[in-house]
Amino acid sequence: MNFPISKIIGQRLRALRIRSGLTEQETCNKLQMTEGSFSKLEEGNIGIPLWRLEEIAQFFTIDLYDLLKKEGVTDNDVSDLTEEVASLAKMNMQQSEEIIRLQRKVMQLYSDRM
Repeated sequence: MNFPISKIIGQRLRALRIRSGLTEQETCNKLQMTEGSFSKLEEGNIGIPLWRLEEIAQFFTIDLYDLLKKEGVTDNDVSDLTEEVASLAKMNMQQSEEIIRLQRKVMQLYSDRM
């Protein structure tokens, strides 16, 4: 998938990291991410789940809105970003549902062993 906002967030993430004087490795360690995943985030090559955006904003002590906002946004950009946010929200919901399903399966396997 191609997420235009991911490029914007990636650029902001790189700027925040550099401004904080952190290397990619140091940032990965603090955010508990692999360097490959972090690099893809900075390059804007992957979508970013909402929970990860919140984690990044907290880590850099900025408002989530500041991480997401785009300078000089046009009406077309807003439309594109709205679609992307909806897509990310759907992806986040699917991931949450999958986590719940897996948790139930683990609980069932555990109770079957008893």
